[in-house]
Amino acid sequence: MRILITEDDPILAPMLKKALTHQHHVVDIAHDGEIGWEYADTLTYDLILLDIDLPKLDGFNLCHRLRQEGYQGAIILLTAKHESTYKVKGLDAGADDYVVKPCTLEELNARIRAVMRRRQTYTQSLLIWGDLSLNPKTFEVTYQQKDLSLSAKEYSLLELFLRHPQRIFSSSSILDYLWSFPDSPGEDTVRAHVKRLRRKLKNVGADGVIETIYGMGYRLKTVPPKAAEDPSPTPPVVPIAEPQKLETPEAQTEATIAELWESFKGPILERLTLLDDAITDLEQGTLSEDMRQEGRRTAHKLVGSLGMFGYPQGSEIARLIEMIFQSDKVRHQGSKLRSHLRQLQVLLTPPEEQTPKQQQEEQSLDLPDRQDSDLPAPLVVLAVDDDPLIHKRLTTCLPPWGIDVTPLGDPHNFWQTLKQVQPHLLILDIDMPDITGLDLCEAVRNDPDWNNLPILFLTTYKDPETINRLYSLGADDYVNKTATDSELVTRILNRLERYQLLQSCLNLSPQIDPRDELTALIRRYPAWTQLEHQLERCHQDRQSLAVIILDIDRFRQINQQGGYRLGDRVLKNIAQILLEQVPPKTLITRWGDDQFLLAAPGINPQQTERLIQQILIQVDRMDIGGLKPIKITLSSGCAQFPDHGQELEQLCQRAENALHLARKNRG
Repeated sequence: MRILITEDDPILAPMLKKALTHQHHVVDIAHDGEIGWEYADTLTYDLILLDIDLPKLDGFNLCHRLRQEGYQGAIILLTAKHESTYKVKGLDAGADDYVVKPCTLEELNARIRAVMRRRQTYTQSLLIWGDLSLNPKTFEVTYQQKDLSLSAKEYSLLELFLRHPQRIFSSSSILDYLWSFPDSPGEDTVRAHVKRLRRKLKNVGADGVIETIYGMGYRLKTVPPKAAEDPSPTPPVVPIAEPQKLETPEAQTEATIAELWESFKGPILERLTLLDDAITDLEQGTLSEDMRQEGRRTAHKLVGSLGMFGYPQGSEIARLIEMIFQSDKVRHQGSKLRSHLRQLQVLLTPPEEQTPKQQQEEQSLDLPDRQDSDLPAPLVVLAVDDDPLIHKRLTTCLPPWGIDVTPLGDPHNFWQTLKQVQPHLLILDIDMPDITGLDLCEAVRNDPDWNNLPILFLTTYKDPETINRLYSLGADDYVNKTATDSELVTRILNRLERYQLLQSCLNLSPQIDPRDELTALIRRYPAWTQLEHQLERCHQDRQSLAVIILDIDRFRQINQQGGYRLGDRVLKNIAQILLEQVPPKTLITRWGDDQFLLAAPGINPQQTERLIQQILIQVDRMDIGGLKPIKITLSSGCAQFPDHGQELEQLCQRAENALHLARKNRG
């Protein structure tokens, strides 16, 4: 296949290219969305791997644009964003699958095969032409049961002809299919490869397989040559290279990963050094906003790359580091960041190169693949399913990982059991008597005491409509019942660890009002559910809803000039102004370090504009003290339901875009 990787990570992109090239694919790389679009518009790709966070044109918009312009190939979104809203948005944009980093090369290859099977593109396990056979899974080529040794390009050329037996390929079209864009040679190279392939086929008795159509190109001969009635002895095989027994796909993958790690180990360790610098700045009280964001971006890239290199534990640690750098409480998390970084350093250092201190740390290293997980003990999962075999499976595979399972077969007893068990995670089946898992999911998300509880569906459904509905009702993840125990355990551990980190970073629990300590406003993550409920009520009541995002201009400069105490005072004063100015029933949230979001029901665009102006006037009059007067201003962006969208994600994105435009216009 010809594959386009659109990924801005300078380590992950070439690593993926090298791995997929080992699978005899032709791979191009685009480092931003615009270049990705130009490649896809110019060349023909069977598959496009898209990251979401791309410069110039993000993965969602690129995916949508490709589908609008008629691209018929497969698209897989490959990203570290694992929230359900992103998955729904990606699938709605036209993606065939959504792969969450970290993932292993084995998983990525499996997902690629699954997508191509669904598209009925590469469904044959064997490609056969007469006595000639090609196995795409093992990369073996035989003629009359005799092995044929081919180079990588010769193999790809033969596979191209066998997959398209009726098509005539010109030299230029073969170049497009089999060579990466920057490395494309001249047409003489194509003719040389065709000549060598013909010679090798002839040496094993397969003469005349590829024919030349004068003035047009090459194609597979229409009818396989019939064996002679009195066949002469088969000529001996004369391979260019010494034939070697092919390894199993698993062994090939392991060898590929080991080779890739040696190639990219240096740049990966450099990223650890950058994290070390950021954490040192934090410990010394000199962490700038730019350095904090650089630390977050570096950890984000490690989430994806370490999983590909076979370090799933490292990916999980990197995810924890990323979330801490993203938290507004990062200033108080220096010791935790230092601990996580030491874990990464120990994990990525071979035993023979470890210092005595690192060896001691490795013995006590608290990683996700150990049974003494870093999550709060005891971990409790409530599994609601009327199938006793599922109960048995969960109670067998989860306890060794420190997870207690409470199985529940009768959904009528759900609320009573939920309050008794106080679980950290809820597992639901869809189809159950009288009360479905969808009903329970929706009820939990509408309950003020339990709406933050992680929900994972374990189901046999695979169709996009059902999966989209799960996410729209508030599910965090879903796993197919055919998944292996190891995959199921990994997904559950990932969900529990994310929940535990949110609990610690955001100071949440299902029974505690999740408000920001500084401003007393509800935080972004727990506010999302309340915002969705508010939007749903507006739907039902046919009422308008204004979504307003306010951003403090030059907030980093305020912190630098007056210190964090001054910045905290600005945030508290603005929060108080918002509480005094907004209409009744308006939901006010601390949306980010320097951002607030307002959701005001029942006001029209003119009233929204007046509300924003009132807030700006009050902020302009605000007295924050200090030796030097500092001018505090806000930028704003807003969106109106139903005029600008029907979904919360659309409205927030519209408001963000309007905010960005307002900042740009102000210079």
